Amino acid sequence: MENRKSLLQAGIVLVIIIVLIGFVAGSDANSYCAGIVSIAKGILNTILFIIGLTVALALSVAILIGIYLIALFFYSKEQASKTYNVLTERIALFIDYIKKQCSSLYTKQQETGTKTYTYSAQSTSTTQSEEDDTTLQSNSSPEREATHYKEALEEARAEIEMLKEELQSLKETQNISSEEISEDTESKEKVKEIQEEVEYDLDHRLFFYIEKEEDRTAVANAVIEAVEREMTYGETDTHLSASLSEDLDTIVKEHPSLTKDFIRSCKKILAKTKS
Repeated sequence: MENRKSLLQAGIVLVIIIVLIGFVAGSDANSYCAGIVSIAKGILNTILFIIGLTVALALSVAILIGIYLIALFFYSKEQASKTYNVLTERIALFIDYIKKQCSSLYTKQQETGTKTYTYSAQSTSTTQSEEDDTTLQSNSSPEREATHYKEALEEARAEIEMLKEELQSLKETQNISSEEISEDTESKEKVKEIQEEVEYDLDHRLFFYIEKEEDRTAVANAVIEAVEREMTYGETDTHLSASLSEDLDTIVKEHPSLTKDFIRSCKKILAKTKS
């Protein structure tokens, strides 16, 4: 492990030296001072490049997330809101994690500085001051440990509350999906019952362009299902495209007026059946 660390350190030093030489070689420096200036400019340009790259990546990710949320909003408002809430929670947790890391580094730095200052004071003070410092440190260390345990307990409680909320949201989502599945199943069963009761007008002009009896029945069933669900003409068109084969869908699309007329006739038949 020590050999690996030393090799890595040597490689990093070589890379830094090569980069600095590249800064000087790529400039028009003709003197020692000009070389130093070119190195400084190269370092500043590198820092600016890293900052610009970070900002560009952050903006790109934000734009992509925004596009995804907008597209999801058009598909399902509830799913988009849930996704947005989860995303904000994750971002807040990430920010809290960064803050904790920064605070821990700051605390370690303060502790290191305090230890260094205490060591220097002990080396220059008398025996009485050394005993006083030792007494103060022994009194402060339990307080630090208690504070650390309290912070860890608060963090654990916050994580437990967050997990409870996520579990509750998952339960609500599962209940909603089960209700939607049951409603969809009930509507399909109801449509099947109506399809068995309704006598289709298979002599309609739309079916002049459809040869097979099976295809005619499929088109009629799809239209009856759309009418039973009280779909608009646009929604019915989408439903027919999803329910029928490509050939049948092409025939229906080529005769929109006949399709609308058949839909109206199906509505009349269903109205008579329900009455």
